[in-house]
Amino acid sequence: MLWLCVLCPLLFGPVDVGAADAPVSLAVLRGIDNDWTCLLKNDRAESGAGHHHPDALNLILFANGEDVFPGTGTTGYSHYSYRQWCSQTVSHNTVTLNTRSQRIDSTDKIMEIGLSAFGISMVQSSAADLQGGRKQTESPARLRRTVVMTTHGIVDIFRAEIDSSRAVRVAGQAPTNLLDWALHLRGDLTLDCILKPSSNTLISKDRLEAIPKGTNVPHQGYKYITELQQVIPGSAPIHGRLIQPAGGKVDLWLSPSPGSSKVYQALGLGLETDVDKNLPMLIQRRDANDTVFAAVYAPFRDQPVVQSVVFSKLSKEGEDAAVELIHVNGKDLVLSMPRTGKLSASGATLEGTLGCRSALGGGSTLLALVGKTWDDGDILVSLSEDGAIVITAGLSGISVHNGADHPVAGTIEIKSLKLKESFALDAGETQPRTSTPFP
Repeated sequence: MLWLCVLCPLLFGPVDVGAADAPVSLAVLRGIDNDWTCLLKNDRAESGAGHHHPDALNLILFANGEDVFPGTGTTGYSHYSYRQWCSQTVSHNTVTLNTRSQRIDSTDKIMEIGLSAFGISMVQSSAADLQGGRKQTESPARLRRTVVMTTHGIVDIFRAEIDSSRAVRVAGQAPTNLLDWALHLRGDLTLDCILKPSSNTLISKDRLEAIPKGTNVPHQGYKYITELQQVIPGSAPIHGRLIQPAGGKVDLWLSPSPGSSKVYQALGLGLETDVDKNLPMLIQRRDANDTVFAAVYAPFRDQPVVQSVVFSKLSKEGEDAAVELIHVNGKDLVLSMPRTGKLSASGATLEGTLGCRSALGGGSTLLALVGKTWDDGDILVSLSEDGAIVITAGLSGISVHNGADHPVAGTIEIKSLKLKESFALDAGETQPRTSTPFP
């Protein structure tokens, strides 16, 4: 499903999305009470846009006046890093499949969800047909990234799955892909866990030592990943803190890695203005066809707002994801599925694809729903058909925004506020109302 985001300036601000049937290649999520900006890039080759890097589902984050997760730009075309680093997938904040850079010319890239109002923004985008020259020992993969921004933090859910439309016809189990989820950071990174130096070169010695010729780069950027340290895993999420150059801070949490998966801290090449000034990076490596990576990012200046994060449900197959942010105003809960279904976790049930409840100060709350039903015991929202709405509620009543490209009708009940309301909205319409107390 695709909810047209041209109606949501908080989500798609400065980009020109063109005609209604033109592919949307960039989502921009902006904070309502801060300077946070997230860019989720999913460029299609036929869009005509520049900067054609193999970086499907690349995430860039700006906060506290500086880049947090910087985008890899382009050095001079004659500089060694142009072909060998900037033009490789592993130098971007996305997933590399089987240690080879993505195809640039894939047209199977879809912006699936875009919704923003009242302080919640969410986007979901997918990409497939990224494996040029796929081998028989690999399965066709689809990547899907879901990003939810509240006023407290950013939830990042990155899924990989077998692409059923290009399924491998083999006897027995399908071949397993090697996934490297990379995150590049600008500043000083510390992790609250044990690290040990690693001799793993991530790719073979032959590929590391092969001499690049023109566009043929055997090491695919991995040669410039240095000072590799392996994170010693535990049962708790991996927590770290980034101190930005100008003093801002970002707390981050990574979900625990399953089974034999590995997590590394390392250094990668710097930005195009100072390539030799290495930047810290994180790499999560998994042998998996169907899996979900989950992370939370919480920028702040003085005192942290998010106190802890609970990855309360992450299915091994990458289907269900539930993430809780415990913060100074209460809790934010995100429930996510790659496609329409039913998910119950953390005391809430979602019928649909994506939902988020965010507690605000003074007893107010925000709820965003892409689907048909949300029920957490206090808030019950029921739509007559699948829709995309955002609700803000407090003692003064309820306001509802319809972010879908079609009319929507439904009901909402909030027991703690003793409010109940029915609504019917045209596409893109927002209606503040005086709510009716329970009889």
